[in-house]
Amino acid sequence: MAQDLSGWLGTYAPLSRACKNDPIVISSTTLSYGKCKHSIVETLVNNKNELSVKVNTSSGCGWPNTIITLRRHPNGAVDFLDFETVEDLNNNSYQAYCAYGPQS
Repeated sequence: MAQDLSGWLGTYAPLSRACKNDPIVISSTTLSYGKCKHSIVETLVNNKNELSVKVNTSSGCGWPNTIITLRRHPNGAVDFLDFETVEDLNNNSYQAYCAYGPQS
């Protein structure tokens, strides 16, 4: 079941060239990124500095069960990290990284 993502609501504009056409948009219960539009997610970590969610298998975006983590810097910028498994998350062994500006 999706959990409240209100501490992370908004749109995050990419700073990295690798993700320049893929803003992150977070609503109260969904995440959109690239081909993943309004994906329902299972929240793993949700606090002021980190949001980690598992993309629902029915999202239809080609990233089922992928773990997406956003880590907020003191200046408001956000790191986007993509993990295959919870073990990878625990070991900080990510597949992809992009930098994003503060939420708007």
